[in-house]
Amino acid sequence: MGENSQVAALAKVLPMAHGVNERIDWREVEEIWGTRFPADYVAFMEAYGAGSVSREVGILLPVPRSDSYSDGTGLRQETANARGTWEMLGGRAGLDVDPDFIVA
Repeated sequence: MGENSQVAALAKVLPMAHGVNERIDWREVEEIWGTRFPADYVAFMEAYGAGSVSREVGILLPVPRSDSYSDGTGLRQETANARGTWEMLGGRAGLDVDPDFIVA
């Protein structure tokens, strides 16, 4: 994949030291999720991988790995939480989007 300008700008303030290129099969991931992931997320994952930023922001893999999540849930559980929050905050009345398109 070519260089992403947003990730290149981020690299100026956030060094790329850990998790470079998680070796994700994006075709497989898109099949599992039934959607394409944003190009900037794909580029970020190739540059940084999963982890946290200043222990405040968690970046999850799009598919669980036993060596990354002790319970094997990863992004799927957080997505279920996000969809639940969407519903709790009024569903389509609060945010007119199909909940199947919400990915944490």
